[in-house]
Amino acid sequence: MKLTEIRTRIPRHASSFRVAEVLADLDLLEDDSASSIRSWIDDRTGELPAGFAGDVRAWLLVLLDGDRRAKPRSRTCLYVYFGCVRPLLENWATTRGHLREITVTDVTAALSPLRGWQRRNAIAALRSLFRFAKKRGLIFANPTTRLKAEDIPRSLLPMTDAEVLAVQRIAVTPAQRLIVALAAVHAARATAIRRLTLDDLDLPNRRITIAGHGQRLGELPHQTLLAWLDQRRATWPKTPNRHVLINAKTALGTGPVSPEYLKRHLLHQGV
Repeated sequence: MKLTEIRTRIPRHASSFRVAEVLADLDLLEDDSASSIRSWIDDRTGELPAGFAGDVRAWLLVLLDGDRRAKPRSRTCLYVYFGCVRPLLENWATTRGHLREITVTDVTAALSPLRGWQRRNAIAALRSLFRFAKKRGLIFANPTTRLKAEDIPRSLLPMTDAEVLAVQRIAVTPAQRLIVALAAVHAARATAIRRLTLDDLDLPNRRITIAGHGQRLGELPHQTLLAWLDQRRATWPKTPNRHVLINAKTALGTGPVSPEYLKRHLLHQGV
């Protein structure tokens, strides 16, 4: 049985992980999960202008599988890189028909409005794409050779009210809203959110401890916590897990949800 089929057919209250584990022990499991990212690559690159689609698809597949000189990159890397280059390619397609026609001037103009991490990620993605194209003989000259991404100091700043409202329109489940609220209001990192336990909450006194730092619990996180804890209690009333965020797999144990949990609930949904 295929792993992707298990994930779609097993009810939400059951553990597809446990079912897959049993089938694997019986040598009855076919892990075809890699096909989902390949389908994503085919779908997204198929939406690109014809002159760019094939080359970008080949680039993403090399990022996914690696080659003799490079290790495979994570799915998150593919999502971020493609998200950076797609609008640039679509803009260039109005006057250019192929990667080989893109000049240093084109790249400089495309990057000029970008700032901070948006610019840094775009530079990394473009350098990766054009290095690939140069190695494969798809272009004559690499227009990103002299590009340098400046160092950006890391800072944790709460999101603006407008940003919070925009994300809330996408984040609709109690779990999604809680993750967004903790990140937006308390600037909580992903690892701290995953490791947050019930012992870190003092709801009567509106206090929360995140990564060892106690602080006043904001109104939005307080409301989203109450909504999520109600759903958590109703779904897994007898779970031994003390982590705030749990799912069907971790409810059977005591560990935190995986990094992929946050990506699946937010990054892959467009947040």
